[in-house]
Amino acid sequence: MAKINFKAWMACMIKDGDSILLIDRKRNDFDGFIPPGGKVDFPEAIVEGAIREVKEETGLDVKNLRFKGINEYVNPETLDHYLIFNYITNDFSGELLETPPREIFIG
Repeated sequence: MAKINFKAWMACMIKDGDSILLIDRKRNDFDGFIPPGGKVDFPEAIVEGAIREVKEETGLDVKNLRFKGINEYVNPETLDHYLIFNYITNDFSGELLETPPREIFIG
């Protein structure tokens, strides 16, 4: 049996009133809007990874993240099995980066 690569990723929706902050991601085989997030760097906890990724991608500091569920993505060609932990918060501070690493959309 082949070795499956399990990968932990996270996403964090940031809610401000009726608006949600999203990133316009165009890379690899994906083109669309997603919440800030990314992979968990070993040995950090999943929530710590979400807080770090939000800061890196947006400049915002988030706290009081609420768990919303898990998504899965399986790539049978590479034997990758992604587990994506989803969070939401409306508790944030700071200013959005003037030059984010990716395009940011608030809508």
